[in-house]
Amino acid sequence: MMMNLDRDRILDGFPTLGYQLASRLEDWQGDGTLARIDHLLILLSDATAGMNAADIQAGAVKFNRVLNFANEMMDVPAVRNIPAALKTLQENQSDESASATHGTGVLEVLERLNEPDIQSGLNLVMDLLGLLGKGGKA
Repeated sequence: MMMNLDRDRILDGFPTLGYQLASRLEDWQGDGTLARIDHLLILLSDATAGMNAADIQAGAVKFNRVLNFANEMMDVPAVRNIPAALKTLQENQSDESASATHGTGVLEVLERLNEPDIQSGLNLVMDLLGLLGKGGKA
């Protein structure tokens, strides 16, 4: 079945589309996005230079599985809370590093393992490791 395109409407929209594209490209150039895209394309080119089509296809399938797994992980509340937890961790580390004058000994580590915040963090890490293990088997 042939699609009936309204060529005049499409051509009339080109100036607006061109302006929007140019504006977006300027934004991306200004914030460094274009440079990151350029580096990514070079990396992909270098990575695939020695591969045949079957290798590239297999890599694409695995990458798709990783993306699907990451999407599923974002449905897990513990995973969604990671950014906030990392922000709190950074804030606490900067506070503690200002007052810390000695290293952490084994006994101190063992004592701190019983702290509620440490226990929560360990539970989060164990949950994530379980999810990663489950995803690796898929």
